[in-house]
Amino acid sequence: MRKAALILFVASMGLLLLGLVSAQETPASPREEPPEDLDALLGYLSSTVPEHRNRAERLIGEIASARFLSLVERLSAQPPRGRELLLKILVNTDRPERVTLCVNTLCRQDARRRERLYATEALRQVEQAQVLSTLKQRLSAGSLPEYEKVQCYRVLGELTLPEAQSFAEKERDAAPPEGLLAFFAEDALLRSVLASDFSQPAWSRYQRRHKDAPKVDLKSIAGALADLAQPAAVDRAEAEFALHDMLGSDPRVWLALARSIEPERAAFALTVLRRRTMGSYALVEQAVMLDLVTTGEKTTALLAVDVAVAGAPPAPDDMKRMRPLVSVEAIGRLEAVLEGLTAAGNLAELRTQRSRLESELTPLLRRFGPAHGEVRHLMEQVAGIGERLEYLERVWRRGWRQEFEADILGLSEK
Repeated sequence: MRKAALILFVASMGLLLLGLVSAQETPASPREEPPEDLDALLGYLSSTVPEHRNRAERLIGEIASARFLSLVERLSAQPPRGRELLLKILVNTDRPERVTLCVNTLCRQDARRRERLYATEALRQVEQAQVLSTLKQRLSAGSLPEYEKVQCYRVLGELTLPEAQSFAEKERDAAPPEGLLAFFAEDALLRSVLASDFSQPAWSRYQRRHKDAPKVDLKSIAGALADLAQPAAVDRAEAEFALHDMLGSDPRVWLALARSIEPERAAFALTVLRRRTMGSYALVEQAVMLDLVTTGEKTTALLAVDVAVAGAPPAPDDMKRMRPLVSVEAIGRLEAVLEGLTAAGNLAELRTQRSRLESELTPLLRRFGPAHGEVRHLMEQVAGIGERLEYLERVWRRGWRQEFEADILGLSEK
């Protein structure tokens, strides 16, 4: 009896030990996280605690596709940072409605830089035919505000489909002649043509419309543009020299290349624009640079700041023309820069004075030399204007950097 009880005790202990070992070897089933209130999760997207924000972003990302429409309805009610993160989640889903959401975001005049970047990048991952269909639908709507048209043209310029180019030409023909809207419609066509190797017919029509258009065929331009991405510095330099000769002084082509999605093309065009006087295209240049500052990737946006600083400050009448075409935030910051500049002096007027005096001084200097009385007097005037101009240039440059660079570099979290 005692022997049987001992055997039974030993067997029980063996079974107990076996169970403990099995429990240690078998991984515990993952604990499901309890469901959370959607509005509470959205609130965490604006949290200053990275762990809370990242967890909320992950959980919302898991349900974003299934609850897409519900999340879109809540989008506008979110604080700025939370709205940016929620938009980033939504535009990266597989829902077809994300295309409309991206276009709607770009057409919002109060959209922030990060929102515009997320929407722009997401549209580049979608089939071009789907994007074109959405743009056609939007542009075919009744009386569309100028800002929305310009934003649709910006997206249209990234599509290389022949149908997109044909549609851009129709929009250009329908726009008021000689206006900013006509320029942006033509710009969409040019950017599409320059990004495609098979758009010679559209390029030929552009050449017939403008006497200052480059005379070379599109295939030659496309080959030189492709060489800008060559790994060897010598090859890149040769491509730049060739493009200088091919493209000449057509400001429309240089501005179109400045907004290329290929970074090396945009950087090359912006470097050229920084050294050029744009004349009647000065206002258009400022509008394009503001678009790049608010939508371009970091390097391109910083180069756009340099081009804008080298350009002429918009006059009050120019600001009235540009205001309907530029985002609220960008135009507000530009107005702040101009206020500081106006308090310091008239930059455009001083540039004109120095240019006029230099044009008078050069022939006199060659004829009479620096010791001549009139020549010395003009040289003193040029030097005096140069000192004041240098100060105003610093004010203009510092204003742009203060207003725009923190946002471009991601240092502004408001």
